[in-house]
Amino acid sequence: MLQDTSPHIQDIITPEDVAFWPPQPGWYLILFVLLIIVGILIVIRLRHKKRNAYRKRGILAIEALKDKEVSDSNILKVNSILKACALQAYNREDIAILSGEKWVDFLNKKAKHVNFIGASKTMLSNGPYQKFNSEAFNQNEFDDLVALSIKWIKSHHHN
Repeated sequence: MLQDTSPHIQDIITPEDVAFWPPQPGWYLILFVLLIIVGILIVIRLRHKKRNAYRKRGILAIEALKDKEVSDSNILKVNSILKACALQAYNREDIAILSGEKWVDFLNKKAKHVNFIGASKTMLSNGPYQKFNSEAFNQNEFDDLVALSIKWIKSHHHN
């Protein structure tokens, strides 16, 4: 063991513990930057939600037709809902003039993996403009139209 032989040597003085509060100015800057980032993310999310609110409304309206009978009024409702959704997502002047086969071709071009073909194409292109024939379409074909319409609303892309 070493003996303390020098009267001039004093014990080491330890510094006081660093206080947790108040934080140093750098922490205020980091907090400020984080709050700005969170605020920007919230604004982006709200804009996205508002921009796509029509999708939710369209899907709910078409889902209300899921268990309905095939009829000219229900085919017209599906077509009207699709048109309303398209008017929200695309240029009004381009959409308003579309009808018949051009309307269905437009729908097919604007969504991946959604193709209105066969009976669903006929229902959308001719249904609103011709008197409904109860034997022309069966319930399964109408259900397919409803399912394709929901899929289109979910998957179409904006301009």
